Amino acid sequence: MYPKKIALIDIGTLKVKVQLREYTSSNEMKVLYKTSIRTALGRDWIDNCIQKTPIVNTINALKNVVAEMDKFGQYELQTIGTEALRKADNGQEVLIEIKQQTSIEPELLNQEIE
Repeated sequence: MYPKKIALIDIGTLKVKVQLREYTSSNEMKVLYKTSIRTALGRDWIDNCIQKTPIVNTINALKNVVAEMDKFGQYELQTIGTEALRKADNGQEVLIEIKQQTSIEPELLNQEIE
């Protein structure tokens, strides 16, 4: 059914990047919402683990962008996690915490796809 809205969230090493796109039946695309928020998941690790402050910053950023995108009505959500979540010893725990606090389930990309 068109127009179709797709939200793309990239939880990266330094930033959460977001785009909400609307596609028409003729496959034309319009960006409805776009932002990039510095959360620094890949900074200041201790014992190869992401620290609490960047985790909280990331979760808060996700909550805020979802609230903004919800203003545009229903949309399909696609979320990916990249290098920091893949390499950190606590990356899986961070993914679980994100899901518990936001209901977002990021797909963890492997290095070849990223």
